[in-house]
Amino acid sequence: MSDRHPEGVLPSVHELDLVCPACHHELTIEANAYHCVACKRNYGVFEGIPDFRLFADPYLRFHEDALRAKMVVSLLAEHSLADLLERYWSVSDITPAELRVRFIRSALLSEVRSERFLNALSLSDNVGRLLDVGSGTGGLLLAASHRAVRVVGVDIAMRWLQVSRRRFMDAGVDPPPLLCACAEALPFREGAFDRVTSVSTLEFTRDVRASISEAARVVSKNGTYLVTTVNRHSLSYDPYAYLRFVGFLPRSLQGWYVQWRKGTEWRIKEMSFAELDGALKEGFRRRDYQLPDVDDVSLQSFSASVQRQARLYRRAKRVPLLRRVLRYFGPGWEVLLREPIAKS
Repeated sequence: MSDRHPEGVLPSVHELDLVCPACHHELTIEANAYHCVACKRNYGVFEGIPDFRLFADPYLRFHEDALRAKMVVSLLAEHSLADLLERYWSVSDITPAELRVRFIRSALLSEVRSERFLNALSLSDNVGRLLDVGSGTGGLLLAASHRAVRVVGVDIAMRWLQVSRRRFMDAGVDPPPLLCACAEALPFREGAFDRVTSVSTLEFTRDVRASISEAARVVSKNGTYLVTTVNRHSLSYDPYAYLRFVGFLPRSLQGWYVQWRKGTEWRIKEMSFAELDGALKEGFRRRDYQLPDVDDVSLQSFSASVQRQARLYRRAKRVPLLRRVLRYFGPGWEVLLREPIAKS
């Protein structure tokens, strides 16, 4: 595309060579928006962040997300990340108070978790170009910013991208390129990145296989795709509903069960090991699985009973037979994928 971008985009976005997420053809600038010369779609900009979404996220429609994003922007300059998250969740009418507290804690600890995740999967310094799909509040982006020449964040929720700007403000650094887009349709050329990461994102996507296929398309031939996701058949508490055994129910009953027990919607598609591996092998030839751990900083924020369970889990991981059992019934996986399969 042209080296021009619409007025008002984050300065870091100017570094990117973007294409239409729907057809991967060239973009031009028309009426202060990105315009595809092939399929004629237009993509606007919201408070510095380009909006390349083809469809909305599972929880909020476009106009609802825009209202939340506007609220975040109005609070951005005067509130820390912790305060901003508190204010945001205080207006959520679909999330019970119990879960709000847990979600805020999780967001605040995401940078610490990301450092452990990147270390566990041997992401060394100076890896080149890294794309985080489902970047959320930016924890992994900030953790990876000193390891990669360029980090780029993509999320389907404009509201979370705007929240993530506060994380970088708190750290005293400029935000990296942030784009609103669907994991199933990314606005980048083939092989544009050396690393692609997807942390607790696949289970929220509309089409898991399409998301994996897009990651395989935009990662370089010798690049890697790093994934974390939870196990549908975990014997421990589900990290999103904080209930046991949700995933053992038929998917048609999971939403009803979570609504009954927690009073909140359930639109998450967690996978078993067989389901996940079946999807990943369509996009990558090499798949290296690791069982996740809990970093000590995050562990201290949990109750004493949860800490005991986590320590028991750590000991079980060291026993070969139990490690095999945990592959199928543990909390989830961290997967390092190589050799993307090119689609004809």
